[in-house]
Amino acid sequence: MSRLTFAIVVVVLACAAFGGDYLVIDCHAPYKATQYASAADLPHGGLTNRIYARDYLVMRRIPAAGQTFRMGNERAEADAMSGNKSKRLEYYTNSPPHDVTLTADCWMSVYPLTQRQLVLLTGQPNTSVYDQPEATEPWKSGYGEPDERPAECLSWEDLMGLEGELPADGSASARSVLGVIRERTGWAFTLPTDAQWEFACRAGAKGPWNFVQEADAVGRPDAKTFCAHGWFGWMGGMRYPGGHEHWGSTHPVGLLKPNAWGLYDMHGNVWEWCRDTFAPGGERRVLRGGAFANGPADCRSAFRYGRSPEDRSSSFGVRLVLPAGAENGR
Repeated sequence: MSRLTFAIVVVVLACAAFGGDYLVIDCHAPYKATQYASAADLPHGGLTNRIYARDYLVMRRIPAAGQTFRMGNERAEADAMSGNKSKRLEYYTNSPPHDVTLTADCWMSVYPLTQRQLVLLTGQPNTSVYDQPEATEPWKSGYGEPDERPAECLSWEDLMGLEGELPADGSASARSVLGVIRERTGWAFTLPTDAQWEFACRAGAKGPWNFVQEADAVGRPDAKTFCAHGWFGWMGGMRYPGGHEHWGSTHPVGLLKPNAWGLYDMHGNVWEWCRDTFAPGGERRVLRGGAFANGPADCRSAFRYGRSPEDRSSSFGVRLVLPAGAENGR
């Protein structure tokens, strides 16, 4: 039996033995995966153990098959986000409300991909900007361990490949970051679609952010509530959980409260690329979730941002997705 065949058998047996809503993938060869019923069942004390931000990828099953949800923001939500008339119109027209029905479940990483995870999965050097320990170089540092901060300075083309190299099935090209990971690990990671991302972010919530349940609750929560759920730009100098301050940089993933489906950092920290174009037939690609430099209005569940696929930024990161059925082996 070849090493690759053995690795695949291990994955299949491990997944079949457990079942459940969490798939944990070791970022070290042979990239074994194990399924768990719930987050509470994860070994090593669960998600509070920082190894899950460094050495393992934790994927959450998103129960999307056959589900219809209201995507985008209603006019009342858009109007409540700004006193500027043109800005309110932009919020509305960039994310018009419409019903979307999803056809399949997917697996989505509970955290944005971190710097250490990216290095382990690709075997390539870290190219992130915020790669220094706290207080060594202020413009390149932030709170906490660099390995546990989101990987950034990633363009859509870095992740998926150049337009002319993309396979017909919509998967990543062989030379892209996700293509290299697929070749090394056997796991066919991709980016979420625009609809998958918003559905997963909301986790059933209808308000502007996933910690606001009702669609008519368009007023802003207080600063303490925001600080409990996301790294927002206008919170500079505010005290966050744990007693530290946020002064405008990335932060280690998973320190704040998750949404109802256990996904962390869906609001703020880094923008997350999606597969879709921003407008039909256009070139720009969708980014979601906002980043550490953005105010809460730009970090809403419905907010869409479009950038050219070659653009990189210290606030552009990625959250990985696997298709339904991946738990049955690579």
